[in-house]
Amino acid sequence: DTINTTTVNVTANASVAEGGTITYTASLTSAAGTAMQVTLSNGAVITIAAGASSGSATVAAPGEDAVIDAGSVSATVTTTSGGNFEAVAVGTGAAGSPVVTTVTDTIDTTTLSLSASTSVAEGGNIVYTASVSNPAGTAMLVTLSGGTVITIAAGASSGSATVAAPTDDVYVDAGSVTKSVTGTSGGNFEAVANGVVSATTTVTDTINTTTVSLTGSASVNEGGTASYTVSLSHPAQTTAVTVNITYSGTATDGSDFTGVATVTIAAGSSSASFDISTIDDLLAEGAETLIVTVASATGGNFESLVVGSPGSVTTGIVDNDISTVSLSATPTLSEAGGSIVYTATLTQAPTSALTVTLSNGATITIAAGQTSGTTSVVVAADEDVYVDPSSVSATISSTSGGGIAVSINPAAATTVIADTINTTTVNVTANASVAEGGTITYTASLTSAAGTAMQVT
Repeated sequence: DTINTTTVNVTANASVAEGGTITYTASLTSAAGTAMQVTLSNGAVITIAAGASSGSATVAAPGEDAVIDAGSVSATVTTTSGGNFEAVAVGTGAAGSPVVTTVTDTIDTTTLSLSASTSVAEGGNIVYTASVSNPAGTAMLVTLSGGTVITIAAGASSGSATVAAPTDDVYVDAGSVTKSVTGTSGGNFEAVANGVVSATTTVTDTINTTTVSLTGSASVNEGGTASYTVSLSHPAQTTAVTVNITYSGTATDGSDFTGVATVTIAAGSSSASFDISTIDDLLAEGAETLIVTVASATGGNFESLVVGSPGSVTTGIVDNDISTVSLSATPTLSEAGGSIVYTATLTQAPTSALTVTLSNGATITIAAGQTSGTTSVVVAADEDVYVDPSSVSATISSTSGGGIAVSINPAAATTVIADTINTTTVNVTANASVAEGGTITYTASLTSAAGTAMQVT
């Protein structure tokens, strides 16, 4: 034999879509004497039957997926066996000349969707989650309205980001927050389509309390003006706050002062001031109290608005009208004894019983609505024969009660104790007889002892 070489050439599809089939064909320049096997680098084995000059085998192309991965597949002949050839050489498909098949992408669409926390309390956190229907080939960035960016890692099919909900406050502002996808990048997907790419979260109010309090004048002179301020612990928001005012105490609305029923705090403000004018009258009423109270308040768009502390102010009304009390007494009284009547007189009647205490310990009661009262003091008989007229005086020491302002007239009330005329007899006696040249003794005798030295001529 002379040695003749048979050449085997391998061919394949020039291109195939991903997921398709590549057919490899081995062709001989001479028909095989026996069955021949051609083994490729990808493990495929092509069998050429005896007497045939070619054979084929199929190999699956890379599988279909959603990422961009178009490329090529190459193969070479690694071994041959059989065929009963004197010599076999590899032409096309040799190590230096591989068989190349282009694998083209089929366009598979990946769907993007967005979800978020269904509900969250104000001041909480909203979790946004972006999901893709196929794992990302590379890291994918999903941008939301407002600038939030969600990252889906390579190989993952979802990613999340946390966004703060509207802050906790005292106002009624429950509502919702909506974000949507504004753009994407990365992921190496063949095609991306938007599914549900807008998500809404309900934001619920937490109830925070705002208080309204009151400050004001501690006292005011009758006829003057007392000033007050109602204050909120937070400013009123979208609407004004109406504060309802009530009054109590000993002072009477309409006769002692002119009250206001409501006070308005404007939207955006946290306080308002108001004045109450007191009425100057001519009555000596004494000190009165005016208690100003916040009864309730509404408005301001607050979640909860309650009366805080202090919720009321007590203002003293100082009376500038004073009733004067004076004392009078029975002008004269015989030294034979009797009673002195003392009379206390007011320039204005008291609103309750007034007690007047005298310097001698006696007391006089002036009834409510009356301007005078009396009491009697018994003076014992002190009659004698002497010239000794006298007097008894008393003053007002103090007053109590009455419900009015009282000043005391310091003048004393005086009663003159007048002499009654009692006659004293003087009798003169002498010696019944005396000798010539002797002394006669005259004796003067009184029926009552002399109060002072007495001469009888």
